[in-house]
Amino acid sequence: MPAIKAYKSKGKIIPVDAAKVGKAFQCPWTDELFGTKRGYITHLTKLRETRMHKRAKQNIRDKKFADFYNQPSLEAVVNWVNTIRSSSLIMHTVLHGHTIVKEC
Repeated sequence: MPAIKAYKSKGKIIPVDAAKVGKAFQCPWTDELFGTKRGYITHLTKLRETRMHKRAKQNIRDKKFADFYNQPSLEAVVNWVNTIRSSSLIMHTVLHGHTIVKEC
């Protein structure tokens, strides 16, 4: 069996004769490859939206926790908890076993 020239990449082998040069788009954040610009743009849009939503949720959590940490007394903490009790943040925290007590 004769040896042939081939391209190798990430465990894949393509014979040089079967390979063709084409344009592709690679995401700099996920390293995914796309054969069309439309697919690449769609990927970037979804990636941006996902990251923006994640960042917005984190900002809301940070504001609520900062408000909690800045309560001046135990009575203020109790009042804060009573006013925010129905908040999804507290419910999520309780349901998932996280703590909202600041460690010193």
